Amino acid sequence: MKKTLMSILCTTGFLLNNTHAAVTYPDAIGDFTPSGFGYLDISSVVVDNDLTTLSFQINLAGNPLAADWAKYLIVWTPPPGATSPVQTAGASPSP
Repeated sequence: MKKTLMSILCTTGFLLNNTHAAVTYPDAIGDFTPSGFGYLDISSVVVDNDLTTLSFQINLAGNPLAADWAKYLIVWTPPPGATSPVQTAGASPSP
């Protein structure tokens, strides 16, 4: 899973410089959490952009509504010399 997430972060810069492209990054199920914690097990991440917005869809092996404390974090590091601010928006799981 760590390699997959690192690939996502490395690829976002490429996506921002190209035309619209949605990319799905799969991840193995059951490699991260013990049985019963599927809401923490990422099955894939879809990265999409429309040249003004970069979107992430995190797909889980379990029900994201099973626990109200689970959080998901995407780390964004702007390139050196970047002048435009990065805006963040809260997200809630979809059933």
